[in-house]
Amino acid sequence: MKNTLKDIAEFVFQFSIVKCFFRALITLGIGFDRFWTFARARSLLDIPKGSNCHWSVVFKCPENIRFSGRVMLSPGCVIGAMSPVSFGSEVRLSQGVHIETASLDINGELPYKHIAKPITIEDGVWIGAHSIILAGVTIGKNSVIGAGVVVSKSIPENSIVVGPGFRFIERKEKY
Repeated sequence: MKNTLKDIAEFVFQFSIVKCFFRALITLGIGFDRFWTFARARSLLDIPKGSNCHWSVVFKCPENIRFSGRVMLSPGCVIGAMSPVSFGSEVRLSQGVHIETASLDINGELPYKHIAKPITIEDGVWIGAHSIILAGVTIGKNSVIGAGVVVSKSIPENSIVVGPGFRFIERKEKY
């Protein structure tokens, strides 16, 4: 008898107004969350016109983030700006890119203190999916950072960096 009542309850729930109500409530909640995140980003940051900032981008210390021109920030990016982070024009961050200016001073006493160094990403840079840009780095103009690369030292202009342990690939001249 219990199984029959449970089956009937599941059947009724699947075709009931209750299910429609909960779906609508969830959809409204997701929509509001997206709107709130978008509004928060636009109010905290001076994002240039023509830029695209996905609602899921996380900004830590947004007062230290500067945009010089159009940027594309894809889903899941995290920008930790304990020190200044500056973006040039026509910069693209692919999905899941992490930019972090802070780390811990492991040579100090416990608890470790945070130390931070600025990050500069110059014009025309494309950073591939799930890459990590660490403190004190400058990425030169027109450079491409491949997917999954951890950048711990500065990259010269017109460079292509790929793979673990990062390798430079020579850029061919444009025709």
